[in-house]
Amino acid sequence: MTGPCRAAFCALLLTGCQTMTEAPAVLTATSKAEAAALVAHALGRSSVALGEPDPREASRVVVLPPRPGPRETRSVAVPTVYDLVLTGGTCALVLQESGERFVLPEGACRPA
Repeated sequence: MTGPCRAAFCALLLTGCQTMTEAPAVLTATSKAEAAALVAHALGRSSVALGEPDPREASRVVVLPPRPGPRETRSVAVPTVYDLVLTGGTCALVLQESGERFVLPEGACRPA
């Protein structure tokens, strides 16, 4: 590879490898019910129950499992924990177990 071609190749390689920084975020919702609706929409569910901490104050989102039915005495279901992050202006819930991302609507969160 000649000098100019090598320089162009290196420049292309370096720009292709740039990554966007990921920053913790909190929801901009005015109420916890509105926060739950935003999370449910992002996850493709009709509704969710949020645990502590409040996602309007902390960058961790805890989605509680459904309550046991009337004939169940106990449940082994555990809460699902997500990190709320901003990446290049895009707000997302990141599942802690797998890293799977669920994008929230624009303006749904702000930096923590």
